[in-house]
Amino acid sequence: MADQILFNERRNGISIWYIKGQSSKPTIVMAKGLQDIPSGEFKWMFLLNCLGFNVVCASYRGTGDSDGEFIPNATGELSVIEDISNLINFSSEKFHAEEVYIAAASFGVAPALVASVKYRRIKVSKIVAYAGAIFTDKGGLAEYEKEKASNLGEKLLKGDGEFFRGYNGFNLNVWHEIVSGRTELNPYREEYFPEIAKKHIFGIHQKNDEEVPYKRTESFFKAIREYCERIGTEPQAKFKLLDDKKGHTDGFGEKEAIESASFLTGRSSLSLKTSLIKGLLAIRKYTKRIKRQDGNGCIGVPFYDAASRQIEMARERGRLCGPLNEILNKAYSPKSRYL
Repeated sequence: MADQILFNERRNGISIWYIKGQSSKPTIVMAKGLQDIPSGEFKWMFLLNCLGFNVVCASYRGTGDSDGEFIPNATGELSVIEDISNLINFSSEKFHAEEVYIAAASFGVAPALVASVKYRRIKVSKIVAYAGAIFTDKGGLAEYEKEKASNLGEKLLKGDGEFFRGYNGFNLNVWHEIVSGRTELNPYREEYFPEIAKKHIFGIHQKNDEEVPYKRTESFFKAIREYCERIGTEPQAKFKLLDDKKGHTDGFGEKEAIESASFLTGRSSLSLKTSLIKGLLAIRKYTKRIKRQDGNGCIGVPFYDAASRQIEMARERGRLCGPLNEILNKAYSPKSRYL
């Protein structure tokens, strides 16, 4: 099966995947969450491309199929912010983009917000922020959040004992600095927040998200509203709290994809629904069915060739281990998210 629409290039050690769209459209940069196994983003990239956008995505350095180290220190520009800046720059070089939108999820939200104001060569005018892990030093973290952050840090360092072997260069002390809001991944900082607050941002968060509590996102958007009130301007950011009884990994589905696409295109959700449904149907052309490990039927792997290549590159870099079919089963069954 050929995935001719998906292309891959390596820049500064970052493995960049992209789909070409219309030259007149902005490019969408995807700022991923932290994944054990790279998966799911190709589907969302394709749907955005169905709306005409050029779409760019990459694993952060030291993770997935990218080279380098993942946030090895807490000083200077953090690697994840530089990675997103590199993707914005790639958009300019590859597609001559004069305007960029960012679709960010979970951990990717904070570096996306900061990169959107640090990188001034190209305008970043719209940001989708799903389930944002928005770091702050204001008030500190609740004890249960500290515990969750510590548990995740241990996993990123050591792996899960199954397929995932951890991130290269990961430093647990740096991680605690990040989640405590003491690095530049804190978008509340005075040098970033005033400019971020004026941007068009669409925040979405599930109320039942137990991995990244919705209060992080809600508080950030409240701070934006209060800031805009103080300076006498209308906030361009809006926040939607979802109560669909879903969690962190399954809380971004077709409905949320349509609403996000509406925000990015400026078109009504109703007018986009048909296009996105056609896109979902078209994905079948690029989907290969593989046997489930439990023997109960098959699962579909969208863009199988690209997904397999991405996992092979991650295995070559020591991030993953185990048979390809078993890793794909873990990544695509039973649920995967768009972002």
